[in-house]
Amino acid sequence: MTQEQGFDTPILLLIYNRPEHTLQVFNEIKKIKPKKLYISADGAKSNERDKALFAQTREIIKAIDWQCELKTNFYSSNLNCRKAISSGITWFFEHEEEGIILEDDCLPNPSFFNYCSALLEQYRYDYTVGHIGGMNFQNGNTRDKGSYYFSKYPHIWGWATWKRSWNLYDREMSDFNFNTFRKLNNQFSTFSEKIYWFDKFLKTYYNEINTWDYQWLYTQWKHNLKAITPEVNLICNIGFGKEATHTKSFFSRKYDFTTKSIKSITSPESYNINKAADNYTYQRNFKRFFVSEWILACFYTLHFIKHEIDTKITFKPQPPLAKA
Repeated sequence: MTQEQGFDTPILLLIYNRPEHTLQVFNEIKKIKPKKLYISADGAKSNERDKALFAQTREIIKAIDWQCELKTNFYSSNLNCRKAISSGITWFFEHEEEGIILEDDCLPNPSFFNYCSALLEQYRYDYTVGHIGGMNFQNGNTRDKGSYYFSKYPHIWGWATWKRSWNLYDREMSDFNFNTFRKLNNQFSTFSEKIYWFDKFLKTYYNEINTWDYQWLYTQWKHNLKAITPEVNLICNIGFGKEATHTKSFFSRKYDFTTKSIKSITSPESYNINKAADNYTYQRNFKRFFVSEWILACFYTLHFIKHEIDTKITFKPQPPLAKA
């Protein structure tokens, strides 16, 4: 693929109201001149500042100056992170069988695109692989002799997948219950890890966490899918700060988000999930569970148990009531 020919793999860019971030990511996409570019945007909120920023962000795509099939999906109202991103990805896969997904704060290394394209092709018919991530949280620790390793964690700061995987996704986690969660036991190394993820999935089910990606993780685990993780970091998250939805904290201080290039794609020696790498990720990224969270987790669990007793059927939580 030459720059004149254009990049074949379809790309979805998810945007909202951050023109400065969007421009940086768009400029990296512009360098490879994708033949197909999809752009999905959540609708602006009612305040004037948000409307202005939203309008500025949409103006950026007018800078497309190469031959490109452009499709846009702009929501007329604000759906929030949970609905807007997942719906945008669903819209993308209504048109494509596979592709690359970037949010407006995920700045890719130039080699990220060929990395995704090559692995999308290599594992296209391997239904044990469900996700190709661009982020590496190993802080320089090498996990395999290849260009990537297999993980249980599908990191979503710059990633790629296939329609056949996304078709398994359920934003509402409608089948989530004690029985389905018990089937995930092989995913956990310790009891505390199991409790941690039960709490996250439970809160996501009840819409206490405004997100779409825990549902993607649940999907991957439920279907025993593996995620590909590069041995070097290919994505720099530039979205930390008060304007972010989920990355307002100083989480970035824990990691060096400098990106490196992957010049050639070589397969790992092991086809199995790298448990040492995943344990490191859990300990560094997720193992934060405060007393208040334990109390809330207990509250939800008791609610579930009461429902099971009341109905005298196999446990199945009821959908949460809409908030006023």
